[in-house]
Amino acid sequence: MDEVHSPKSIDVQLKEFVQIFKVIVDDLPMGMTIISPQMEILALNKRMKEWFPSIDVTKKPVCYQSFNVPPRESLCSYCPTAKTLHDGQFHETIAETPAGQRVRNYRIISSPVKDSSGRVIAATEMVEDITEKKQIEKRLTETLDLNLKMISSSEFGMAVYKASGECIFANQALGTMIGAASGQLIQQNFHQIESWTASGLLRLAEETLSMEQPRQGMFHFVTTFKREVWLDCYFSVFTMSGEKHLLLMTNDATGRKQAEESLRNSQEMLRLVLDHMSLGVFWKDTDSRYLGCNRVFARDAGLKSPEEIVGKTDEDLSWRENAAHYKAADREVIESGVPKPDFEEPLTVHGGRTIWVQISKIPLCKADGTVRGVMGVYRDITEQKNAEATLKTSEAKFRSLFDNISSGVAIYEASHDGNDFIFRDFNPAAEKIDNIERENVIGRSVSEIFPGVKEFGLFEVFQRVWRSGIPESHPVSLYRDNRLQVWRENYVCRLTSGEVVAIYEDVTEQKLFEEKIRAAKDYAEQIFKVSPSGILTVDLNRRITSFNRKAEELTGYTAEEVIGKECTVFALEPCEKECGLYAEKISKPITGKECRIRRKDGEIRIVLKNADLLRDKHGKVVGGIENFEDITGRKKMEDALLESEEKFHAISDSAQDAIVMMSDEGKISFWNKAAERIFGYRADEVMGEPVHSLLAPERFRKAHEKAFPHWRETGEGGAIGRTLELAALRKDGTEFPIELSLSAIKLKEKWNAVGVLRDISERKMAEANFLKRTNELERMNKAMVGRELRMLELKREMESLKGKISGMNRTEAKG
Repeated sequence: MDEVHSPKSIDVQLKEFVQIFKVIVDDLPMGMTIISPQMEILALNKRMKEWFPSIDVTKKPVCYQSFNVPPRESLCSYCPTAKTLHDGQFHETIAETPAGQRVRNYRIISSPVKDSSGRVIAATEMVEDITEKKQIEKRLTETLDLNLKMISSSEFGMAVYKASGECIFANQALGTMIGAASGQLIQQNFHQIESWTASGLLRLAEETLSMEQPRQGMFHFVTTFKREVWLDCYFSVFTMSGEKHLLLMTNDATGRKQAEESLRNSQEMLRLVLDHMSLGVFWKDTDSRYLGCNRVFARDAGLKSPEEIVGKTDEDLSWRENAAHYKAADREVIESGVPKPDFEEPLTVHGGRTIWVQISKIPLCKADGTVRGVMGVYRDITEQKNAEATLKTSEAKFRSLFDNISSGVAIYEASHDGNDFIFRDFNPAAEKIDNIERENVIGRSVSEIFPGVKEFGLFEVFQRVWRSGIPESHPVSLYRDNRLQVWRENYVCRLTSGEVVAIYEDVTEQKLFEEKIRAAKDYAEQIFKVSPSGILTVDLNRRITSFNRKAEELTGYTAEEVIGKECTVFALEPCEKECGLYAEKISKPITGKECRIRRKDGEIRIVLKNADLLRDKHGKVVGGIENFEDITGRKKMEDALLESEEKFHAISDSAQDAIVMMSDEGKISFWNKAAERIFGYRADEVMGEPVHSLLAPERFRKAHEKAFPHWRETGEGGAIGRTLELAALRKDGTEFPIELSLSAIKLKEKWNAVGVLRDISERKMAEANFLKRTNELERMNKAMVGRELRMLELKREMESLKGKISGMNRTEAKG
């Protein structure tokens, strides 16, 4: 055996190396050990002994059992020393060595110990305890990893830019916000991004770099990647490797902005809803000071707009007299935090009118539940209150209506889940229509009283209406049973009580008349054809749809020539300017309207027409109908008559004698100006008044009353056609003499009397004076004649006496 390589020689060499090891490395700050090829610990320096004080190198302990707590049973897989002993090379590793409940991290560098021939006879381990360092690195790594994860998973967008504008970092959140991958952002320079310039973001970034102060702002822009966003941006500056960098942190405010817009829209919608509600709505703070209201409340308060209510109290409004009462109700809700629903109270609205309202007050609460005010919602129940006040009267009226309505009314209660209906009430009209007494139907089934009701179809209507509550009409139908065969029309509804009401009419007679109606329709069509008046119909566009024979005759057009054309083909003013038939301002039907038409031959004629709208069975206007007749000749006669009347009035007004006309009823129907002057009455005072009781003295009235019926029947009388002198009464009651000429005239088949009266007071006075003078003259004449006769008589007497005297003288002379 070679002496150099003998175990004894190796052992000697190792001992010498150990001695040298102890001298050189014992005081090194790092641990060092010598390991034999058998993995035995041959030597430890002072540091290693401090770390592993329990190891006794004299016993040559195995390294993997000694350095691990608890001891390992096999070689460590990572052991660099084993590798060095095997290949004679330097090896390095970081070991995780168990040390009880902990793990120590050692940086181990193994190097070979060779003999003079280069054979590896041992290995040295340089050991550095890097446990704390590893922990720091681990914490740093974990921190960096956590930061990276936080940055990567953050909802905030983050990016780092050099001062020159190049992006050196961007997280995915920022990419998501602007619609790009983070890698695409790193390729950008913010000085060249158009959206930064357009939105103002570039200006904020440059200000941040120049001032080296954090800046913040909200920006709205369309990104390079075609995404429209709102970004809340925060810029700050930091220095890295001696160079300024810009940190951008962003928050996507697009959703918030959209939410704000949505909130504004919602608030506007709420405002629209509140303002278009029929209810009054208001809200107050805890001091009962108004914060807002809707338009109904503003109107009741006499305000021009809801905004005017803010800051006001009830003492400032038209209901100030009840302000204390309203405030107390507010306080009750605010302090209790409990709503006060549906209570009634009076409200004096703007203008002094008092209404009744049903109001609910509810507390307004903050997020933490504390009450911050009160809201009130009310509706005007004035009509309801009035209705309640008249409810008893209405019920009485209902019973009166029920008992007196001409339609039959039956009230039913459903039984057996709508499989039958029992009579609960039956009005007198129903008794008469069905020829059955109420007491014989109440409490009995409808199918019992009317066994044909199901075949009639009405029973199914009862069931549907009872279940749905939707009223139905049962059309006119024939009902049959052993007792009745009649035509009936029913209307069925359900009361809030659940009872079913049938209101029905007996239309048997109507059905019997239908054939007559159809015949009448045919008859009407014949009348249309042969009517003495022109008749035409038009559609909604004023196009003629029918044209009868008389219309052809009056216009000169045939039906074939005008049907389908507008009626203006022959119509003139006013029809050609505005169609009165379809003018809303002109009421229908139109009667007695004069129009002008132009016949086909060009002749202008005057027609009198009636017009009305045509409607379908649902009441919808579908056209119009016009009836017209030619009154051209009559108009000429009327014009002549008018001229004649004007002449008559001119003559009568200029006449000096009173002209009075009496109707067949004995009343004044005409009174001229001379009559006003003579009798003292104005025309409007006497028109329609009885002639004789007004103008004739009492002594003449009985004779008039006796003769009047005969005159009224025949137009004949003792005074007719004669001129009489009578007496009359003035307005002041004085009687005066008149001369009356009376004649009878028949107007509209009735006798009228026309009297011409002349006041003959002056003539009578002259006659009286003449008579008086005549009498006086006669008396004078008689007196003069008497005197003459007396003188003659005296003369005769004197002559006689003279004769006697002569005779006596002669006698005496003879004697």
